[in-house]
Amino acid sequence: MDVACVNPKGGFVGLAFHIRDAHHYETVYFRPGASGTINAIQYMPEKKAEFNWWDYEATKYQPKAIIPQNKWFHVKVVVRGSKMEVYADNAPKPAMVYTPLDPSLKSGEVGYWHGNCPKGAYKNLVVTAFN
Repeated sequence: MDVACVNPKGGFVGLAFHIRDAHHYETVYFRPGASGTINAIQYMPEKKAEFNWWDYEATKYQPKAIIPQNKWFHVKVVVRGSKMEVYADNAPKPAMVYTPLDPSLKSGEVGYWHGNCPKGAYKNLVVTAFN
């Protein structure tokens, strides 16, 4: 998937997956304005009443990465079972390897996810099922 966030200060663009409904899903998103810091990539599950953002501030949820600003960049998110690998800007090695994913959200839809980025854009989303 290719994503862009024009004027990215404080903005983020990413992917929601295992979507059950508007209040139950998992996300991985990218903050171009935080490139080079541990806030550049973030994993977070959304579970309505059980959610506490502060529980997801540890470095295992937010790895340091270089994210291009004000231009398109390619990301690859591989979810297999309870493990997620995130590749940023065509890197050969994952910028983030996270496990375990939320066991209550094992399947569901996939969608775009963004915030504070009114000019966020997406293209070339490919979803492949693994057997």
